[in-house]
Amino acid sequence: MVGSKRNLGIGDPDARLMLAVKAGDREAFVKLFESYAPRLVGYVDRYLQNRAVSEEIVQEVFLKLYRTRKRYTVQSRFSTWLYRIATNTALNAVRRRQHQKNREPFDEAMVGTDTAGQSADRIVDGRRLEKLIYRTIDALPPNQRAAFNLTRFAGCTYLETADVLGLSESAIKSLVFRAADTLRQAIDVDERRGASRSNTLRLVKR
Repeated sequence: MVGSKRNLGIGDPDARLMLAVKAGDREAFVKLFESYAPRLVGYVDRYLQNRAVSEEIVQEVFLKLYRTRKRYTVQSRFSTWLYRIATNTALNAVRRRQHQKNREPFDEAMVGTDTAGQSADRIVDGRRLEKLIYRTIDALPPNQRAAFNLTRFAGCTYLETADVLGLSESAIKSLVFRAADTLRQAIDVDERRGASRSNTLRLVKR
């Protein structure tokens, strides 16, 4: 099994770039940064919901990568190894910031809040749903949150996610199912509350 992972890594062009970084090739490091940094910022932002802080975390990830380059060995795909570092760094940042509840305002573009042709109620509902999703994901147990974010937002397969988190593929599928079920339940409850609010408003307006 270990041998198959090594063969997979050696056939990975990004792993070869990282070996070049290990040998002192700065251009290889720049290539990896330019290729992965934008994706990692989006991934880490799912944990922190703060773009500026997420960019700092990604800088920290690549700083760790560079500082430990001499110890790099090909054990799996480079992306798997990198997302493992990013996940651990993001979770550590979340733990450090748990007491801080202030979040940056949500970007209206993220929820499609083009004011042309949309009512104020729909904009408010979209923002509320966005906050609900973030809040629910934040409240998931760490393994569920990591598995959900990796498979849904980072584009990792179940097998890649299992490698990142050091779990079996079946365990990842179970974690993602439970996370998605929790999210569905939260949305269902919110929709029922929304319907109740709408009915109350209609009664008030009569």
